[in-house]
Amino acid sequence: MASVNVPVVVEYAAPLLIQQFVMVAVMLFMNLWLARRVFSNYWFENSMVLFGTYTGVAATGLLLLKTCDPDMKSDAAEVFAARAPFCSWALGGGMLTSMTPFWVAQYGSWMVGLIYLAAFCVFFIAPRFFGSWHSPKKSS
Repeated sequence: MASVNVPVVVEYAAPLLIQQFVMVAVMLFMNLWLARRVFSNYWFENSMVLFGTYTGVAATGLLLLKTCDPDMKSDAAEVFAARAPFCSWALGGGMLTSMTPFWVAQYGSWMVGLIYLAAFCVFFIAPRFFGSWHSPKKSS
């Protein structure tokens, strides 16, 4: 029977809390700042699908989309469906998620973290290079 070993959780409480706060900051940045610049139309709906998917599962992302866009007037579902074959195999429980513990054991957490940071920077710059970076629309 699986259970939570409370002394282990208490021993690693500080690193767990730091990791959680960092991930909250990353998700807020990605969904409130970056999404406005990557998605020209329906940025909020698209970011909600991604938020739900990356913090849970695809069903959570689609549920959040249905909550914020009940009539499905946005293109977020189609964008998610078009993106999924290219990203789902690697992210969100896919290959990268399952291989990370092995890479950390092999190369160390700093090396893997720096490689992931470099990949994030490449993907952060790519929309500007390919012309899909947009200035956020001003609300009136």
